[in-house]
Amino acid sequence: MAKLIPIYRKVDKEQIGYSLLMNLESQQVYKVEHGRVNQYTFWITWALLLALMRGVKDIHLSMTNLIHIFIVIVLIIISGWIGIYKYKKMYKDRYEVYYKDFLIKEYIREGEELLKKGKDYSGYFYYICCSNGLVFNFWMDD
Repeated sequence: MAKLIPIYRKVDKEQIGYSLLMNLESQQVYKVEHGRVNQYTFWITWALLLALMRGVKDIHLSMTNLIHIFIVIVLIIISGWIGIYKYKKMYKDRYEVYYKDFLIKEYIREGEELLKKGKDYSGYFYYICCSNGLVFNFWMDD
């Protein structure tokens, strides 16, 4: 299977969103529609995950014990498998679309702008978190 590069993503609460993917070797464009998320499932999963994270926050694994290191490695492998499964599941229902070249270039341009904005926002968020962490660290030391 050739590597598909996402070139555009449309997300809207009122409509079903979609992603456009391009095969760089053949220049074919594929569309993947995003399914609607059941809000009850989302909130129940979120609450359970929050409870799990609060439950494990007091667990401290020292990396000197081989069993602890093995547990961490197994959890990393399991999370990787879950990521691969979700990726394949998401893109299995793709279908080829036939857009004009100028429209594809417009989607690529818009996708690059969205990606740049996302990187900028991530950078701002990281800067704010680090700044707050330093301020609170100095504040707590006093």
